Parts: sequence; structure tokens; C-alpha cells
Amino acid sequence: MRGVKQESFFNTRPQIASYNHKWIKNRWIYSLILKCNFMKCTSAVFLAVMLVVACTAVLAGCIQTLVETKTAPQVVYVTVLVTPTPTTTIAPVKDPVIGVWRYSGTEGDARMRFNADGTLAVSSHTPGKGTDVYSGTWSAQGNNTYKLLDSPNGKPVTVMYDPVKNRLYNSGYPNIILTPYQGDLMTAS
Repeated sequence: MRGVKQESFFNTRPQIASYNHKWIKNRWIYSLILKCNFMKCTSAVFLAVMLVVACTAVLAGCIQTLVETKTAPQVVYVTVLVTPTPTTTIAPVKDPVIGVWRYSGTEGDARMRFNADGTLAVSSHTPGKGTDVYSGTWSAQGNNTYKLLDSPNGKPVTVMYDPVKNRLYNSGYPNIILTPYQGDLMTAS
């Protein structure tokens, strides 16, 4: 085809109409485009290739970062020791009379065992009469005073506890003083 100019990719002199855009108003821009057309084409190819390489590098870095950050979760086993919260318990106050008390004198030997449940066991030995063993109950009356009720006579007896001297006594019988004893009651005879 004669007269028809075929354009190739490396055409150094393109048609003027192809650059007749409204944004090209100055002549110097037009001449710059005409003079640098070959360079423009090769620069465009070079820029396109560089853009593809740069995008590939960026995407490769992003993909590698995604692969590195999306590792399988690690399983960590933790042993937790659960201990109950300590509770404050108030131990019942042991009454000072609980235990075995003894009187020993010329009149005889008497022993009383005050049990924590309010029961009372008594053994009494009188010379020439033998040993008697009987039971009863006791209760605290306040102000270190205790009421005893024994089974032989059924009459209540009041005894006082002296915390300073650690002894029991009956104000009606000042000579009979009971003190703590490490043994137990006597057996009946």
C-alpha cells in the first residue's frame, strides 16, 4: 500500500494528529514529543518492564510475609493448679475445765473428768468405805462458774474456776481444791 504510512512500534515520526490532544497547546511540547518519540517508545517499554518487575517484587514480598505470618498455631500445654481459697474457721474455744481434776487429802481421793460434750464422770475414794464411780452433767454459767449435777444425790453443786491459780473449788468447802490431773478416774471397788 503506497501512500499509506504504516506505523510500527519504533516509528520515529508519528502522525501529527495522534498528538493533537487538547492538553498539548504549546509548540515546544509538540517539538519535544516529535524529537523524543523513539526515546519515548523505548522509555515506555522500559518503564512497563520495570513496573512489572517492581510489582512482582512487591507481591513476592507480600506473599512471603503472608506465608511467614500464617504459620500453623502452636499448641502450648499449661498446667493450672487450683487451690481453694482458705476459709477462716474459728476453732471452738476449749473450756478450761475440760479434762481430769483431782483432790487428794486426809478425807480421801476424788477425781472428776469434765468431757467436752457436757458430761461428767466422778470417782471418789473414802478410806474405809471404798471407791464409788458415778456420772452427771456440767454446764458453764459464766464468770468462771460451773453447775454440776451428779447422779447419786441429784442436787446441783456450783464450783468456781480460778484461772490465775488454775484450780476448781466450792466456796462451801474451802479445804477441797481440785487441780489438773494427768491420770484418769479410779475404778469402783
